[in-house]
Amino acid sequence: MKPLPTQFRPGRLHKAQKTVWRSAARFRVFVGGRRVGKTDLGLVEGVNRCARKPNQVAWWTSPIRDQARRVCRSIRPALLASGHIRDDDGTQDRLEFLNGSRLEFVTAKAGTHLRGEGLDFLILDEAQDLAPEIWQEILSPALTDKKGSALFLGTPSRIGTWWHATYTKGLGVNASYKSFTAPTSASPLIDPAEIERARLDLPDITFQREYLAQFTEAGEYSVFENLRVDDTLHLRKLGRASRSYCTGIDLARTTDFTVALSLLVPLDDSGPAQVEGAWRAKGWNWAEQHEVLSSHLRLFPGAAIIDATGVGDPVAERLRPFANRLHPVTFTLDLKDQLIRNLRVALSLDQIALPANFPPLLDELRAYEGHELAIGTKYSAPSGQHDDCVIALALAWHGLRLFHKDQRPGAAPSFGRRGAFFNP
Repeated sequence: MKPLPTQFRPGRLHKAQKTVWRSAARFRVFVGGRRVGKTDLGLVEGVNRCARKPNQVAWWTSPIRDQARRVCRSIRPALLASGHIRDDDGTQDRLEFLNGSRLEFVTAKAGTHLRGEGLDFLILDEAQDLAPEIWQEILSPALTDKKGSALFLGTPSRIGTWWHATYTKGLGVNASYKSFTAPTSASPLIDPAEIERARLDLPDITFQREYLAQFTEAGEYSVFENLRVDDTLHLRKLGRASRSYCTGIDLARTTDFTVALSLLVPLDDSGPAQVEGAWRAKGWNWAEQHEVLSSHLRLFPGAAIIDATGVGDPVAERLRPFANRLHPVTFTLDLKDQLIRNLRVALSLDQIALPANFPPLLDELRAYEGHELAIGTKYSAPSGQHDDCVIALALAWHGLRLFHKDQRPGAAPSFGRRGAFFNP
């Protein structure tokens, strides 16, 4: 057998990675800090499995297609040069080994396209972002006929999530599972000074998860978990002809961002409301913001909901001529609670499709937290971070419910894949 390129040899793994590598458990769960080498371990596992055993079918799954393809592209040249894989015109989704094995890179998102394949080995990258039903209903059964095994890779979430439950199985609860954890400091490639910088810069809960590899208690928790990102959906520069949008606008002047997000109003209940338009800027004066926001509303015509709290009211009035219907709202604790809860339900039911090419929105949704207080739940971004995109999306969804509940004669819409869009 030809030797594998150095980057895929088990001998290059550091101590924490080797502990996982040597385990014979059928389902191994590796919870690691940022940059500790989870992806490197997965590549060593996947490539060795396919290169050393003929006719293996292995999958590398990622929450987003671009993530999976990026991994495939990064390792293809070395394997091609070493004579282990066929040259198949540079496909971004598959490596065909000369011994008949193949390593496919797939998106573990919608689920239906993943059915029908029997697997020998499965690597679940960024498993904390995986919807639990994808593993339980799609991927796990795919291992049944071949008695295949799986390697879970991810960073911690909050206690009580399916990801935490999966990790707990490997602590002695389930004999088929074995769990491992390693903080960022376990990697000899990371400068300890960088970890200390992160400790000083990041909120405690973020540092505990991302660097110490610790699951956190549910006093502060992620509000929007298991987000479904549509990697075929991208932001548009111009709205669709003859279609209506509802735009949420969160205003800011200096410290925060002003954000406008536009949801495409579905024609019926065959699909979700798609985020297709976005504008985000910081430090612009009101005249500049008015010019850009009025242009945005012309490009994505329809209704608009705007935060009119404080100085926002005069800005809202100046924008009124540029929207078919414009509704200013003044934030109170009760209103914010209602908006966030409605958005949380909508996202959990796939009633909103999120684009893959607007990272600020995805980052804010993933970081957004609820803090349990005696009087209820306080929703906010972690200390030092922003929630402007979250609020703009919540406003857009509120407007869609408010203005378009009667868009189809004789029926209240139920936009989305599951559940009721509007409850009269």
